[in-house]
Amino acid sequence: MPFLNQTVGMQQFNTSLQNLRGHFDFIIDTVSALHDLNQVLGLLKRDGTLILAGTPPGPAPVQGFS
Repeated sequence: MPFLNQTVGMQQFNTSLQNLRGHFDFIIDTVSALHDLNQVLGLLKRDGTLILAGTPPGPAPVQGFS
């Protein structure tokens, strides 16, 4: 996983996310803009917890079994 102070291309970033699928026990999501929650949910372990601290301006679509 690249350090935060490095510039990373989107392809490399997406590859890093794929390597982290099912890795986290919990995630605190503070993004208040619309974004892909399905991608965030995929990073959680089974029975993991997603905490949404920022609220998007509209409904956020979430796919079942993602």
